[in-house]
Amino acid sequence: MNGTLKQPGIIPQAIYDCFSSIHSFTDREFLFRVSYLEIYNETVNDLLNPDPKTQVKIQHDPKLGTMLTGVKE
Repeated sequence: MNGTLKQPGIIPQAIYDCFSSIHSFTDREFLFRVSYLEIYNETVNDLLNPDPKTQVKIQHDPKLGTMLTGVKE
């Protein structure tokens, strides 16, 4: 996911793209919220929350779409 200096992984590339795109908007403010999740054996784990008892649940709302509850930002 992180990669190397010569071949950066998906996370550094995604962050770079986010910050590169905001440079074209000088008249706006941006707020980035990031979650870091792992899906393993059909279980969603929040990698930013060290408490293993916290369960991340996937829910679908007809108006908002797919949402995750129990995730730390």
